[in-house]
Amino acid sequence: MTTTTTTMTTRTNNFKPVVVNLAQENSCLVVQSSSSSSSSSTFTLNIFDLPDEIILYIFSTKRQEEMDESLNVGELNNDNDDQQQSLIISVSSIIQFSSTCKCFYTLFQDERFWMKLYKNRFQFNSTIDMDNLCLNLNQPNNNNNNSDNQNVIWKNRFKNRTDPWDMTKVMTRKEIVGSHQLGVTALTVDDTFLYSGSHDTSIKLYDMGRLEPIHTLTGHAYTIWALKSNGSNRLYSGSNDQTIRVWNLKLLKDNITDLIQENEIEKEKEKYLDETLTTPPFSSSNSTSPIIISKPSPYCKKVIETNTKVFSIELKDRALFYSNGESISVLNNKTFDRMAELNGHLGGVNTMTVHGHHLLTGSNDKTVRVWDTNTMQCVTTREDPMARILSLAIVDQNTLATGSNLYHIRLWDLRSREVMNTIANAHKWEVWQLHMCGDVLFSGSFDHTIKTWDLRNLVQTKSLTGHRSYIHALTSSSFHLFSGSADKSIKVWN
Repeated sequence: MTTTTTTMTTRTNNFKPVVVNLAQENSCLVVQSSSSSSSSSTFTLNIFDLPDEIILYIFSTKRQEEMDESLNVGELNNDNDDQQQSLIISVSSIIQFSSTCKCFYTLFQDERFWMKLYKNRFQFNSTIDMDNLCLNLNQPNNNNNNSDNQNVIWKNRFKNRTDPWDMTKVMTRKEIVGSHQLGVTALTVDDTFLYSGSHDTSIKLYDMGRLEPIHTLTGHAYTIWALKSNGSNRLYSGSNDQTIRVWNLKLLKDNITDLIQENEIEKEKEKYLDETLTTPPFSSSNSTSPIIISKPSPYCKKVIETNTKVFSIELKDRALFYSNGESISVLNNKTFDRMAELNGHLGGVNTMTVHGHHLLTGSNDKTVRVWDTNTMQCVTTREDPMARILSLAIVDQNTLATGSNLYHIRLWDLRSREVMNTIANAHKWEVWQLHMCGDVLFSGSFDHTIKTWDLRNLVQTKSLTGHRSYIHALTSSSFHLFSGSADKSIKVWN
């Protein structure tokens, strides 16, 4: 057993010196404290039993001069909001700590430290395709948390994710065209597939590696506005045909090899067939007419009848939330029994997002409502005095961004009902899409552009052009942004 002792002198609140001896025994810290006015006490502490906030606080700094080389890891909750400050994990401070004693050096070699740091840092960012791009998947698993292999895994994750987007070099990696006959209206992604919905009523699946279409799901009769994958065995789609379809991804993934082969055969056939359907260059965002009448896919597990068009779907634990006109319907996502109906909005619900144990909804009534997903009750309401809420994005633990029909983007403090900042005239037309990818806020508009924003000073850093019509959808994996447009294309940015 390796034991290392470090002595530090600190002061209590009544300014009496206290000597703290830290001895490392395996993965534990043995803490012995003594002072002139009290007897010494000893206790053993496994540092990983501490809350994440405490560990991060120990190795954080608030020095402004280290900001440029630091990583913002959020804010600690505190009853006094005025005392809340952003904690910064400084790379230089970690190096300095590791050289002070073997205790800290050993801590920084531990897989669990980097795992906690990583999860806290990127809790609001997509982790999809992270394993494929950051890790060597052929590396055998090792259950020893202190192993070199495990440390390399998490350190590589942390290293690869902490490099911010270089906005001067953002470019289109790929453009996917020809998959849909009409405009792309919805996108979502999981570890296996990128999914797109369209005015042409179909859902396309793309392999995440090659980003090539491999299968088409059919069954909806009108435009598909909402797509949501649970990441494992189900895909949910909402449509103008007043239905939600539940798709069996497990069965589909089991047949993936056959589907890819079938798709290759179809592509070969198309080379020798004359084009039989001519479509206009752009599709109308208000299109509701069925374009294709096709045989329903065998992968459809359930059809849920709704009362109106479905524009947004969210998942939280056992609950399935979907927009139902001015209300939000809640179903059990296993049995599909109705759990609750969330009423309160006075206009159609356009957008939803989950944040912790809360559901946030944006509506044409110019409000954002925050619902407790445990009690299904509205806990707070925030009102934009001017505009309808068209889009939402969680920026960090305490900040919400909203996009509007009057072209502006607002930043809200989730700890209060106050607007923190407003980016006026962010676009020339409506801001229908907001999405956080990495540390960058992306906004998509009917003005055909995608813009990126530096939220520290509310400055636009880049305007991504290339789409030739409305931006209907934004989603992301760990390193790529996907945009879908009424010009019938999907662009992949990195």
